[in-house]
Amino acid sequence: MARMETSDWKTKSLCLLSFLYIASADMTLMELELNNSVIARYNESILLHCKAVSKENMTLALFEWLRPPNTILYKFKKGHEAQHSPRIFWVKQGFEVSLTINQLKPSDEGNYTCKVRTGHGMKFKNVTVELEAPYSDSSPDCMIQVKELTCVFSGGYPKGEIHWFDEEGNNVTDRASNNCSETGEGLFNISSSYHIGNHSSHSYNCSLWIPRSAGYSATKQISSGWNSCAQASLYGASSRKGLTVALLVWGGLLCGILIFTAFTNKHKVRGWFLGPVCGKTHLRI
Repeated sequence: MARMETSDWKTKSLCLLSFLYIASADMTLMELELNNSVIARYNESILLHCKAVSKENMTLALFEWLRPPNTILYKFKKGHEAQHSPRIFWVKQGFEVSLTINQLKPSDEGNYTCKVRTGHGMKFKNVTVELEAPYSDSSPDCMIQVKELTCVFSGGYPKGEIHWFDEEGNNVTDRASNNCSETGEGLFNISSSYHIGNHSSHSYNCSLWIPRSAGYSATKQISSGWNSCAQASLYGASSRKGLTVALLVWGGLLCGILIFTAFTNKHKVRGWFLGPVCGKTHLRI
């Protein structure tokens, strides 16, 4: 009796191993080609490719693009095709289907699954879409006689945080308070207030840190105090426009004075040497 049970166990084990071997062999006959991750820009378009390849002849039974867990974006089955989003367009060529997703939003970020079934079996593979939107800087260049400096980055993605650094490069973020709000489009507005206190530094950098990429995406220099602001207004990038305008005004004024002086001197000289008499001109003696 024990020998029969042992024999049955061996038979079942051999059958299971054979099935797994055949299944794995069939699966290796087909592979899916697509990128592992794609970085896209907010409100722009992205193109996703998926292609089933095999050294053997294949018959396509099913081709799907999905958003996990079960949202179908595109489906081909038994010769019929369908899509399920007005912002998505597809192009099918043989065993390859490309999806174009327009007007990308933060909600479009995440995993996309390509699923294919042929006579060699079924395979699926994921591609991760990451979204980026550059932040705009609306922070002042200089602030005079204030106890707190403000730094603002708005309308960007992904979520970030502001770090403060003094003139020596020391991280002084512990003296700041940060605030983050989300817009209706899923973007972020980030602001930070730095308490100066009795700190001797007059120039600070506020830098936007993006945790997902583990790096800084933007940096802004802000000066405090009268002397620092005067120097910043003279040498700062934004204040160069004001300096140019001032030079133009002074140059125009100087030109006006020179023209007026020349015009006056001309009439004095003319009056000294020449004098009009009955429409004629003669030398005065």
